Amino acid sequence: MHKLAHPDGEVGTSHAAGKAGVNMILSQYATASIEEVIAAGEGSGNAYGFQVCLVDDWAANVQSIKRAEGMSSDRGFCHAHSASRRMQSSGRNR
Repeated sequence: MHKLAHPDGEVGTSHAAGKAGVNMILSQYATASIEEVIAAGEGSGNAYGFQVCLVDDWAANVQSIKRAEGMSSDRGFCHAHSASRRMQSSGRNR
């Protein structure tokens, strides 16, 4: 959603974060792909995180998390949370 503030969006943020030595967390709702964002900060040594909002479609959840797994080797992490009341009550996120 960074493109709402600047035309370079998350790619520009990643480039600036890399220069400043600041880690970055990328939303699954970003306006650029994980791969584009990581490439913009390549060589900085920064950690990248990926925020996933779990949905009722488990195949989609798995696909998002698998893409995040390959994003930055040992410097990455993934945070997942559920916004679905049905998922919360089913206990699947515990």
